[in-house]
Amino acid sequence: LQLIRDLILRGDAQRLDQLGRELGEGHRRLGRESWQALSRLALAGAAVRRDDASGVLEQFRSWSNLELMDPAHAALALEITMMARRSPSGRGTTAAAPLARLSGQLAEPLQIGGPVARQAIDRLDPGS
Repeated sequence: LQLIRDLILRGDAQRLDQLGRELGEGHRRLGRESWQALSRLALAGAAVRRDDASGVLEQFRSWSNLELMDPAHAALALEITMMARRSPSGRGTTAAAPLARLSGQLAEPLQIGGPVARQAIDRLDPGS
């Protein structure tokens, strides 16, 4: 998780893509579920660094039971989603509402259910 976060902060979409593919292949070969989750996070991180909000959404769309997600994974996913919401492509009409819904879903495993926390998350959206 820290490597993915570091690569996102560095803006290294190419290495995030490579890491995501390698983790995905490891998941397919070895059946490690956590590697699949990390693969999706790396690929979503690459998408956000390329200003591709739909690419971020695609990584989380097929992730079943976001509410049951590991809290550490959910925290990074929420960070990526917040970055996507602030990006030019995330403020577009097609991505803004799905990203806002995704933010709410990712708050569940973090037990961020109170109105103050939800308002803080929503304030990070420049379209609000």
